[in-house]
Amino acid sequence: MNNLFNNTALHVHSENMLERSRWYGPNLMTFLTTSAETNGQFSLIKCVLRKGFEPPLHVHSREDESIFILSGEINYEIGEKTVTAKAGDYVHLPRSV
Repeated sequence: MNNLFNNTALHVHSENMLERSRWYGPNLMTFLTTSAETNGQFSLIKCVLRKGFEPPLHVHSREDESIFILSGEINYEIGEKTVTAKAGDYVHLPRSV
């Protein structure tokens, strides 16, 4: 079986997550795994966003973005369409959209 990350290390982070967390304004980002740990394949980040301080409109030109909403809701603009994602929803944003 091919290893997705092309290495033999398994990364499990369950303690000291505060060391992997950063504040961006009032929003807390916890880096569950980084591209450096997955041989450039993906990053996984838990974001706690304060209402009114959501990320501004932007486009990822090099990577797709997948979002799973744990609680609350957030609006996304995908092309010409606005989508409201609520707790339990999954949103996939292809690169360059």
